[in-house]
Amino acid sequence: MIRFVLIALLTIALNSSCSSDTSGGAESLQGIWKSNALKTLESMNSIADVTPPAREIFEAEFFGHLYVEFRGNNVRYWLDDEDFDTGFTEYELLDESESRVIIRGWDSVLEESVVDTLTFEDDCYKVVTSAFEFNEYFCRVPEDS
Repeated sequence: MIRFVLIALLTIALNSSCSSDTSGGAESLQGIWKSNALKTLESMNSIADVTPPAREIFEAEFFGHLYVEFRGNNVRYWLDDEDFDTGFTEYELLDESESRVIIRGWDSVLEESVVDTLTFEDDCYKVVTSAFEFNEYFCRVPEDS
């Protein structure tokens, strides 16, 4: 069950076909981002409806291991604590402003197209995750890291 939830979260905004094109992506997303457990858990703790079993799973080092890399109109997800890497797949930029980006991709677990809104806060972005609708935060990894 935990593995399914993790895979479902990881495949959001993934497209089933890869492109070598490195142009056309959201400029503000370019680079590598890492899940921020502290900010994400703060968001989760603000939601009263998170069940105790879900809260226990999420608080047990669930967040903070996922990396996301945007390169042009391609995105790649990988974990720092497991042998998991999606490789690059395409996403479609639907809208971009100074405060948010809206992208569409293919969710291979749900087998449907999904639209995600990534909202910027400082040097991070947040995206609604899980059925409980709290935000997972991803913060930019400095290029020299």
